[in-house]
Amino acid sequence: MFPYPDGRPIGFPHNAFRNGAKAAGRPDLHVHDLRRFAASRMAELGVPETDAMELLGMKTRSIFTRYDISNGARKVRAVERLAGALDAEPKRREVAGLRARHR
Repeated sequence: MFPYPDGRPIGFPHNAFRNGAKAAGRPDLHVHDLRRFAASRMAELGVPETDAMELLGMKTRSIFTRYDISNGARKVRAVERLAGALDAEPKRREVAGLRARHR
């Protein structure tokens, strides 16, 4: 996963990741965070859960749900979309009424 420049494997990849995160200015970043980020982004982008689970090596939907931390943001967007659809509903009724009168 994190080989030396000459291709030799690193003995403790976890330490290599930790050192790399520190060098990148993110000492609080963990390997586990990358999996959570990937699950959340795939869900946000509409990747089917079964495909995301397979790519991330997750065996059950409950594990995927645990890693997908973006549910709150998606719910807010869903409510906003619903509100927009409800605002547009009276206009649709008016147009439908006009069509019925002109038949």
